[in-house]
Amino acid sequence: MRSSSTLESFLIHTNRNRRKIPNRMTYNSSQFEICHFLQKFSDHNDLIELCNEIYADNPIQRAVIDEFRLEYSCDKAVWWYTRDSCFYRMLNKACRIEDFGMLIMFRLFIKDIYKQLRQEHACQSFDSIFHVYRGQIISAVELKHLNAAVGQYISINSFLSASRNRIVAEMFAGINSSISSTEQAILFDIEVDPHLESLKPFAGISHLSHFGMGEEEVIFMLGTIFRIMNVKRTEEQGIWIIKLRLCDENEHDLKDVYKYMKENIMDKEMNRSSPGMLLIQMGLFNKAEIFYKRLMNTLLPNDLLLANCFEGLGIIATEKGDNLLAIDYYRKEGEILSQTYPSDHLCFAFAYGNLATVCCKSDLYDTAIEHYNRALSIFIKYFGKNHSDVIRTYNNLGNVYLGKKDYDKAMFNYKKSLELRESILPNDHPELATTYLNIATIHDGLEEYDSELLYQEKALKIYLKSLPKNHPNVGLLYKNIAATYKNRNQFELALENYLKANEIYRHVYTALDPNHPKLIDINHTIENLKSKLVN
Repeated sequence: MRSSSTLESFLIHTNRNRRKIPNRMTYNSSQFEICHFLQKFSDHNDLIELCNEIYADNPIQRAVIDEFRLEYSCDKAVWWYTRDSCFYRMLNKACRIEDFGMLIMFRLFIKDIYKQLRQEHACQSFDSIFHVYRGQIISAVELKHLNAAVGQYISINSFLSASRNRIVAEMFAGINSSISSTEQAILFDIEVDPHLESLKPFAGISHLSHFGMGEEEVIFMLGTIFRIMNVKRTEEQGIWIIKLRLCDENEHDLKDVYKYMKENIMDKEMNRSSPGMLLIQMGLFNKAEIFYKRLMNTLLPNDLLLANCFEGLGIIATEKGDNLLAIDYYRKEGEILSQTYPSDHLCFAFAYGNLATVCCKSDLYDTAIEHYNRALSIFIKYFGKNHSDVIRTYNNLGNVYLGKKDYDKAMFNYKKSLELRESILPNDHPELATTYLNIATIHDGLEEYDSELLYQEKALKIYLKSLPKNHPNVGLLYKNIAATYKNRNQFELALENYLKANEIYRHVYTALDPNHPKLIDINHTIENLKSKLVN
């Protein structure tokens, strides 16, 4: 059993944030799916070349790399993973620091480990709930975080090694050995119900391990999720026991995350624009760019997947503010698509939508409207009106007309988007809040402050359910509500909401910069309002 001295490979997921999807927990759970998608494009040669480059001056590891090149087979993946070599160290580091480029290099290795774990899991007999253990030495700060997270979830972004033998795990926890005052010995006591559905694979691998049978080792697939049940210290051993419970994808507080990921990202995007879209939707633009460029290196010049890559790169360029580069990528995407598909094919709807987004950012509103309307027609043709892409396009048209200050057409499109969203989404879904705030912005432009406040309060109700209480978006909304009250000459209510906004701003921005412009601006506004109330 391997043990680490840090919790860098663990990600705590709070119940409060479960609606914020896709998130980093989604990313941890999808690392394998992404590598699985890529494994069909190449072999181990690029990994071997990289290892030879990194260990050029290390003859011992060079010999191991040559052995890997000559003797590796998929049924030996676990054996190689448990061997103390450059492959184990590089893969674990890549998982720990989320080095996506390196994970792509290990794509076949990860896939082979998964297949072995799945095969072993199917063959092994698990009659009832059992416990495995993992010993570690961690910092006091990390222990404090775990103690504060009881009842919440912990996601593993690497392979987790544990043992069915508690004594073996206690040895790795450093019991009866000296550790520094800033460190703590801990023992993870993990409850495993093998009858849960939708589990990532795990298996006893002692008979496959480089270390043999002595450690009774069990490995859990990367992306596995546990719930923290209890944290307590045993006085007799001076060790902290952290009780975890293995969770499946139907766990109550996580099922929405997995459902969203499956329906809106993995199933859809694997067909349309590759797993790189998952990284884009999570804001991991540099990782997504690496993904697409490495994928492009494996494709022929006329491969349709190139269009998917250009689309992804165009979105990334747009997010980075390079609109000219984005337009160039989208032009290349269109050239490839037009060689195969008619102009009203679904793929062009996404291309038109992306082009419209760039045009809108460049204040080319009429061109943006033209592209969005083309996209809308195709989406309705394929999906009907009650579809997320149709709803999103109506909302985007509203944004463009708002930019033009054409409030009537903006309101028409926002109301259309809202009508469709309300018909298919829960009452407190975050996307409804976005539409409410868009409509509030129109009422502000028309100086219809009563209506503006009504929609702002609807959005606030959703924000307070779906976001942390000190989220900057909550602070911004309080600030906007305050401005609305100020426009209504209700200065005391305005001050009350400015103070709420200021409290959140201080929490968010003071650590970044005590003189942050947002702090200076809101404090100046508050002082002016206080003076007005006094006078």
